[in-house]
Amino acid sequence: MKEFPPRVTTGMLALFVGIEIVALVEQAIAPDLSNGIPHFQTITTTVFQALAPFSPLLIVLLLYSWAGKGLLKIVKQRDAHHVIAERFRFLSRISRSLPVSWETSSVPLLNRPYALLAIGIVSSFLLALTPYKIDVNPNALPVGIDTPEYIQWVSQMLQRPVPGALAYAFTQASSGSRPLSLLFPYAISGLFGVPADVSVEYYPLFLGPLLVLSSFVFVYLGHGDKRIAALVGLMTAFSFQLTVGIWAGYYANWLALAESYLLLGILLGFHKTKSKTSFAGLVILSLALLFTHPWTWDLMILLSIVFIMEHSLKSRDFTTIKLTVLLVAINLIVDSIRSLSLGGYGGSRAGLDIATSSTGFSQVIAFWPNVVALFVQNYNGIMADAVILALALTVGWRLLSTGGSFARLLVWWVVLASLPFPFLGSLLQSRIVYLLPIPVLASASIIGFEKLGCSNLQRGLILLLLLFYAANYSLSAILQA
Repeated sequence: MKEFPPRVTTGMLALFVGIEIVALVEQAIAPDLSNGIPHFQTITTTVFQALAPFSPLLIVLLLYSWAGKGLLKIVKQRDAHHVIAERFRFLSRISRSLPVSWETSSVPLLNRPYALLAIGIVSSFLLALTPYKIDVNPNALPVGIDTPEYIQWVSQMLQRPVPGALAYAFTQASSGSRPLSLLFPYAISGLFGVPADVSVEYYPLFLGPLLVLSSFVFVYLGHGDKRIAALVGLMTAFSFQLTVGIWAGYYANWLALAESYLLLGILLGFHKTKSKTSFAGLVILSLALLFTHPWTWDLMILLSIVFIMEHSLKSRDFTTIKLTVLLVAINLIVDSIRSLSLGGYGGSRAGLDIATSSTGFSQVIAFWPNVVALFVQNYNGIMADAVILALALTVGWRLLSTGGSFARLLVWWVVLASLPFPFLGSLLQSRIVYLLPIPVLASASIIGFEKLGCSNLQRGLILLLLLFYAANYSLSAILQA
């Protein structure tokens, strides 16, 4: 097949980037632009909607890429005559050719990582502010399905003295399952004298930048490259973790994801240094996670245990296992005291409830309809970002044959998330997808695609195209909230 001349390719990339830029400006300046008037945002929206039906397949392939690769490995080992292996050799060739890279030193646009991180933080702040702009929401109605409940809980806290407010958060609000997620809006209302609805509605102004910063810290501590960490931070600002968090009002889940990034970042350093400071950080963050969102705590504690055990068994260094057992013991003791003394809804009960009442063989039978409903019926379809899921899948497949602690942690993250997935209904499946490190995976794929350019200009245009597409998606999704 004849390749496009470099000038034609550069021109097409520049055209696509121009369309994304104009579409982004249109959305920012005139979000209520009449649908009857032709505008560039129609192009990007059409692309998103055309690709959205592929999202269920992409997420299943991402979650179970480890199973497919493991099966191929078993087949190769048992296939003495290499008959079956030869038929599937093309998969290995495809895997090796996938454009994935964690190497960012040759990417000019990433030379100022802290500036890129600042853009991500500011972008997340502006996106969180968008639903309450006068031209978007003239009546300043609360945005987010769970937002009214948070307003009610914070209102109840404000009617009590401080000790009573804390007792209410730890025992009564949402059965005491997420007290730490209520403290920020409560403190804002108390310090500035604003009503509960105002402090809760603007809670995402804090959560958005926090998630961006925590994802940056996770990648920087785990991988050691500020450039890729800054790109991850920017992609996190444009991710469905932020848009769904606003649309659904998943404030506790959102805060817990930010805490999880910090917890896992420290974990990656702890398994090497075994320092007391790192261990103290793990204890503090794990307990914070327990009192923020018990369901997220279940996954992250299990992920920490499996990761440390695998590393310790390979290195035959069991010191880390002993400290991990101590970490888990501290968490379980605190969780037990919380449940028995305060009657709060803890991590053990959350895991038990999901295992006994929210799962079943009937869900396995309805697996595919559930996955389709995950993207079609939930959150107005804004989670169905097929482009980003495809980028994440590209990296997810390659990670299985990549060494290093950072890669292994990401692999285990996906593997553990995939295990309960078939047994859950679509809404709980969406919570699993929400917790996946999609921006981290997609960023390595973006760098890989960027390197396909034949010149610095082409590589820069590829990177800008993917970034502006992500920015357009996020703003469009926020405007639907």
